Amino acid sequence: MNTAFLSNPAPSNGYDAVLGAMAAQAAPAEGSLGNFNASVHNRVKQTFVNPVATYPFLVRPWKQRWEQGFHTADLMFIWKGDDTATKSNSVILANLPTLNHIFTRTDDEALEVFRQPQHWRYIGVMRNSAVASHRLPRISDTQGRGGNQRPAERIINIDVRGSTRMFNYWESASPGEHLHLVWRDWK
Repeated sequence: MNTAFLSNPAPSNGYDAVLGAMAAQAAPAEGSLGNFNASVHNRVKQTFVNPVATYPFLVRPWKQRWEQGFHTADLMFIWKGDDTATKSNSVILANLPTLNHIFTRTDDEALEVFRQPQHWRYIGVMRNSAVASHRLPRISDTQGRGGNQRPAERIINIDVRGSTRMFNYWESASPGEHLHLVWRDWK
């Protein structure tokens, strides 16, 4: 190793003979980046002060399109009920206001299967989201603009561990107070 540069504290003139002598590299072959497999493993060889684990979830659309109202910093819950009718990679998610709405709206029989607290699990805090496909929902059948009738699926990234920012559902809470989420039967 050449240590001569350690004795001269002057700033560099910007020219690096080693980098300048390297041959140009070709771009990756077309389609090769599509074979990239995402990994949730940490490859950094240092310990973090506050590591955050974020996982992507493909969200199954609600009939009422509630998944379109999920926002960054929402508390997210996943439904772990007996869903043997459909086998897919998508999951049913609800934020706290949606879950409260499901449990208080007893007139809708279609939501009866989702009113079982033992099937819902807290999963984490929503970080961000993206549309999982290029499909656009049809605005109206009478406009004839095309598009698909099925809404576009969303990928939602959720922080499942570590420091994260959550939405302030409790505006009267003061710093240092403890908040608890509990299931309560209001019947």
